[in-house]
Amino acid sequence: MNRLEDVYRCVKTARPRFSGLPLFGAYALSKHRFDNYFAYQKVLAQNVLVPYLEQHQIDLDGKNVADIGCGEGGIEAGLVGRYPGARFVCFDMNESYLAKARAMHIPNCEFLSYADLDQPQFADAFDFVIFREVIQSTSEPEAIMKKVRTVSRPGSPIHVAFPPYHSPFGGNQHVARRSFVRFLPFIHLLPDALFWALMANQTPEREEPGSFVAGFLDELRAIRGTRISIRKFRELCRRLGLTIVSEECYFIRPAIAMRYGLPVIRNSLLGRAPLLREIATSGALYLLRKE
Repeated sequence: MNRLEDVYRCVKTARPRFSGLPLFGAYALSKHRFDNYFAYQKVLAQNVLVPYLEQHQIDLDGKNVADIGCGEGGIEAGLVGRYPGARFVCFDMNESYLAKARAMHIPNCEFLSYADLDQPQFADAFDFVIFREVIQSTSEPEAIMKKVRTVSRPGSPIHVAFPPYHSPFGGNQHVARRSFVRFLPFIHLLPDALFWALMANQTPEREEPGSFVAGFLDELRAIRGTRISIRKFRELCRRLGLTIVSEECYFIRPAIAMRYGLPVIRNSLLGRAPLLREIATSGALYLLRKE
């Protein structure tokens, strides 16, 4: 069996009691397993990213690896045990995240500001680039993908993952754990006036400082601005000369399955029709190659 499709068996958590509900809403009702972003990232690396790399026969030992949008460095904390010979250079716009990552003193890891991506020593410097769950909340997806392409060594793999905008929870509203909006699929597709009316009394200040979902309104605004879809991403890769080596579409993506204790479900049948693929894919995973 595909290790990604079996990864939820490795996560020791009770199955949710909502088997009679539509699966696309089940994770909105399931208990979130992580309050700490670093812990979530670390388990994600160990139980999702490592199996993904092994599935695609990618060995990071002895390689230079970039993580663009590294957050608090939990991905690296989860990878260094499996790939002790890898060297990680990690970038993020959030200085608070970077400060937390540096305080962890993760071996073979350097944490830098996103602006440092433009330094000339990073051009064609990395054997593997991680770009997970970032592009959907960037204001200029083509600009950042150009940077991803620039730092990647020709012929080396680039891993990109994101939730397509038109999927049931493509607005990331399920992260608002203390709000009724977590139960409402597709509300991010409403016109602005209706959407923000629903969100009127949901403020970042109601979230605890440093919590997993602190400032979720800013995230929702960014995602609504970008509206990245599978079609748009494919076109972006074509324009930038990035070859799609692998595309995997999931009804319930591995990261969501791990986070909420749900089964991983590939979008095999519905994924063949373009419109259905966009609305029934909670996560798209890519391996790209710079020509």
